[in-house]
Amino acid sequence: MARTTASFSWSFFFLRFLLAIIVVFGTYNPSGLSYTHWALIDLHSFNVVKALVGLLLLGGWGVLLHATYHSLGVIGLVMVTLFFSLLFWFLLDVGKNWLPTNSHVIQYVLLLVVSFVLVIGVVWSHLYRKLTGQIDVAD
Repeated sequence: MARTTASFSWSFFFLRFLLAIIVVFGTYNPSGLSYTHWALIDLHSFNVVKALVGLLLLGGWGVLLHATYHSLGVIGLVMVTLFFSLLFWFLLDVGKNWLPTNSHVIQYVLLLVVSFVLVIGVVWSHLYRKLTGQIDVAD
């Protein structure tokens, strides 16, 4: 019988975290190096390459959001979002003397919160199985 579920490892987590970072920060980031700045600011220069990259990003969002929603559910999604939001708020509060709190930093923090929520949603079933020994089954 073939093994159908992958075991959890840190490389498993970081690969998915990298995917979430690429999708979130590739879509928008305050540095100006994002799909939003590249393709959507000047719509007159929109071409097939920009459409293809946009479709790839949309597919990435679809996979991440679908996995997150089905893994965590609404209540889990709210709880994970609150957890990471409060964690980063705490870090900003503790680091207020040495960490700049301009709008760019706040935008990066919010994008990191979204990335962490998505990656926890993607790996949650594996973490749950590792912690409890129970298997989640999707319909």
